[in-house]
Amino acid sequence: MNEQYLAWEEKIASLLPPKRWQHTRGALEVALHLATLHKIDKEKVYLATLFHDIGKAYPIEKQREIALENHLLTEEDMKAEGVIHARVSAFIARTQFGIQDEEVLFAINHHSTGHPDYGPLGWILYISDYLDPNRQLVHQKTLLASCEANLKEGCLLVLLAKLQYLFDERRYLHTKSVEFYNSLLG
Repeated sequence: MNEQYLAWEEKIASLLPPKRWQHTRGALEVALHLATLHKIDKEKVYLATLFHDIGKAYPIEKQREIALENHLLTEEDMKAEGVIHARVSAFIARTQFGIQDEEVLFAINHHSTGHPDYGPLGWILYISDYLDPNRQLVHQKTLLASCEANLKEGCLLVLLAKLQYLFDERRYLHTKSVEFYNSLLG
């Protein structure tokens, strides 16, 4: 790992609450494992995963302020509070850390809903965000095994688990999540 990446890790660790940094580290573990297994660009996977929650360095009110000032949200995004930090994270990665890779920024920007234009990089970020080993989900090992066997099919199963949670909690279902689901069926 290069010195720049180690410096970014230290900076992000200092900005995020300890539990959020622990989540980022856990997501990195899963993401890099899947990237290695499926021969996906590990540097892009690393960057997308490292920065995916940097927006959570700020309280939700500040995230919303940053997002509104910089025109990062649609009207629908405002209904799905979990989307705000994703938009802000991509913005911070670009403006404060100089990340210019559009595929990486796209993956970060849509990691909470998924996106129908996602490919393997986006799938891995979506999966690793959910399967962070620190979460200790009941079905975690089964889902991870599915992702190891077939990345796209595993991503669909992770999406179904996340959708079930949204349904159970009666939370807003973003259109991009529905479009992501439909794209994974094909």
